[in-house]
Amino acid sequence: MIDEQDENDLRAFANELRNKYSHFNIQEITKEAVFGKVKEKNFDTGEEKIIELPASQSPTLQIISKDKIDEMNVMNVFQFADRVVQHLFVMLSRNKAI
Repeated sequence: MIDEQDENDLRAFANELRNKYSHFNIQEITKEAVFGKVKEKNFDTGEEKIIELPASQSPTLQIISKDKIDEMNVMNVFQFADRVVQHLFVMLSRNKAI
């Protein structure tokens, strides 16, 4: 019912997104998230500098970055799922006609 390309697409979806969420691995979901242009202040010297702050520095930053990652990915996930369902409906319709 599904061809090799469909199977590869579904397995990639499972490996790249579904498994991270099914097993809720926030470290994996947010591993590349970085907060850019963060002001860091040394309270002893008063010196300030701009840094890039990885989300991995804090569970709180991971939660904040996961929300943004979810927002950025939701439409792609929906479109992928919709394509799969539409494809399967077509395949089922063809099989009923046989």
